[in-house]
Amino acid sequence: MKFTSVILIFLSTLGCSEKTGNNQRAEINEADPHTIKSSQYELVKTKDQTGLLILFPGFSENVTDIKNEFNILEEATGQGVSILFMTFNRHLYLEDHEQISLASLIDEIIDENKLNAENIYIGGFSSGGNVSLSLTNYLIKAKNPIKPKGVFIVDSPVDLLELFYVTKRNLEHDFSEASIGEAKWLLNY
Repeated sequence: MKFTSVILIFLSTLGCSEKTGNNQRAEINEADPHTIKSSQYELVKTKDQTGLLILFPGFSENVTDIKNEFNILEEATGQGVSILFMTFNRHLYLEDHEQISLASLIDEIIDENKLNAENIYIGGFSSGGNVSLSLTNYLIKAKNPIKPKGVFIVDSPVDLLELFYVTKRNLEHDFSEASIGEAKWLLNY
C-alpha cells in the first residue's frame, strides 16, 4: 500500500491540457469515469482528466491481473487520472520495431480518445517494467509527441544477463520441477 500511496501523491500534482488516442473499434461505457476496451488495451477515462497513467502487465498477465495486484483505479480516477491498461505482454525487452509500433499505438489511443498528454506516467510489473523502461527511453529520445514525466517498475528483471546466470544456476541446482521447467523455458526464450 505504501507504493500505491507514493504513486497517488505523485499523480495528484498533475494538471493538463487536451490531446487524443487509438485506431481500433472499441467498446465504450458512457459512465464517468468510463471504460473503453479493445484487444490491445483498456482505458478508464475520467471526464476532467489531469493525467494519464499507462500500465503494462507482467509476462503472462492481463488487464484483470493488473487491476487485482495494483488496486489504484478508484483512487486515481477520483483524482482525475485516466488509466490506460495495455494488454502488451510476453516481452522481456523491446526490439526497435516494437518500440515504434507501441509508441504509435499509444499516440493513436491518445488522439482518438482525446486524452490530455501533458502528464503521462508509464509503469509496469515484472517484464512489463522492462517494457516500460524501454518504451520511455525510446519516447524521450525519439521525435515523439509523448514525453513521459515519469516511469516506474515493480519487481522487474532489468539485468537480463544476471537473469540468464541465475536461471542457469537454478537449472544446475535442480531444486524443484517447477523451478527446472521455468529455467528451461527462460533459457530457450
